[in-house]
Amino acid sequence: MVENYRKKVLGGFAWEAGTKVFVQILSWISTILVARVLSPDDYGLVLISGIFTGLVGMIAGLGVSSGMVQRDSVSHEDASTVFWLSVILGSFFYALLFSASGFIADFYSEPDLIAIIRVAGLVVVLSCVNIVPHALMMRELQFRFEAITDMFSKFILITITIIMAYSGYGYWSLITSTVVSQAFILVVYLMALKRRPSLHFNFSKVVDVIRFGLTVLMSRLLMWWNGSSAGTIVSVMLDKVVAGHLQMASTLATIPLSKIGEIFDKIAFPSIAAIKGDKQRAKEVFLLMHQYLLLITVPMFVGIAVISKEIVTLFLGEQWLPIIIPLQILCFSNIVRVSNQLVPRVLEGIGQPKASVWFQLLMGIVCPIGMLIGSPHGLTGVLTGWLVTLPLIYIFLVRLAQRSLQLTYLEFFATVWPPLLGGTLILITGMSVDFLLPDLNVITALWAKIPLCIFVFIGFYFLFRRSQITQIIEQFKSIKK
Repeated sequence: MVENYRKKVLGGFAWEAGTKVFVQILSWISTILVARVLSPDDYGLVLISGIFTGLVGMIAGLGVSSGMVQRDSVSHEDASTVFWLSVILGSFFYALLFSASGFIADFYSEPDLIAIIRVAGLVVVLSCVNIVPHALMMRELQFRFEAITDMFSKFILITITIIMAYSGYGYWSLITSTVVSQAFILVVYLMALKRRPSLHFNFSKVVDVIRFGLTVLMSRLLMWWNGSSAGTIVSVMLDKVVAGHLQMASTLATIPLSKIGEIFDKIAFPSIAAIKGDKQRAKEVFLLMHQYLLLITVPMFVGIAVISKEIVTLFLGEQWLPIIIPLQILCFSNIVRVSNQLVPRVLEGIGQPKASVWFQLLMGIVCPIGMLIGSPHGLTGVLTGWLVTLPLIYIFLVRLAQRSLQLTYLEFFATVWPPLLGGTLILITGMSVDFLLPDLNVITALWAKIPLCIFVFIGFYFLFRRSQITQIIEQFKSIKK
């Protein structure tokens, strides 16, 4: 059983990583192509609608997916009860969102938001219907199925976005593609169900699932607020053009967070939940995940920051030049955020969602205060306030992890310092190119920085951390055995 568990987890990483590489390349191409056609106004409207659809979708789900995955056993009757409950709640909350769209549009003085929110809100219903099918797959650690489905859904999303954008549909290209891709995911998961939901409805048998889910929901709501607070503050206190700049900068800066971080986020919770009774083993799995997560994402974040000027100038065009500094700030803050994203999922996996709630609550209070203080200085000021406050909250999160998983600070720090040092070397390399060769044109500077930074980071690991690279290779070789 231990060997089977290990192969499923490692196989999940292999499939998720393989498909995400394909999606990552397509996402970059799509973002660049679409950004040349759509305006900051279009992205600003999508960001505003996303704040409300994301919030309502999260509330409607009640966190019951996590409750089902974490539960020791789930009968067909239990799954059917949760399924119909999710359908009812999804429909109810979509109706509320539909009705509130007019008030939201009036608040922002943007009449287009009425139709945007009503169409984008369909994702709330689709995602709620998919709660049980997805949870049942995650209970069986079916990471391969999820990875392939997600890959095809992203391909559909990207294709529709590009076609509609170049056909002149503006912000509808972003909205429509999201709804269609979510509908595709739902159809695939429903077809994969071994048994269709029956008409059984016995609420008393799933009270514990709801109770656990509500605690997770509280953490998710706070996490949503922490992820969207910058967009909320910017859209209310500044304007939709600046909100559009934030949306584009976030799209570029969070690609490693949303693609690579998502791999670990998806796998961490069900993997830890499956061994929640063995704290020592759960600790070992967490340390490996955290180590590999930072090893992959830190050089990506720092690398994007180093070539941000070249990326924006060469690929996006002059209308996006104001996002260069915000993009760099977001990249550095995301180094902390990517760990912030993993640790709470691990805490929930071992059955301690309240610890995650306390962390998200503290973060939801302190970080917005920093952003509000910086808001008189525009988007750069808002994000600087975020960058300054995030590390302060991170100390509290590390303490929670240390208590819950019986970690020593030395064990935790051992997963952090090598990628941070490697990232620092990348930063120094990029800054050295700018300082020593200030007259390079954009294309030449880009081609100089990328290979140099890659060489420096890989050289550092092979000289000083070769055993870690060997360990990773051996782990994934063993999947085939």
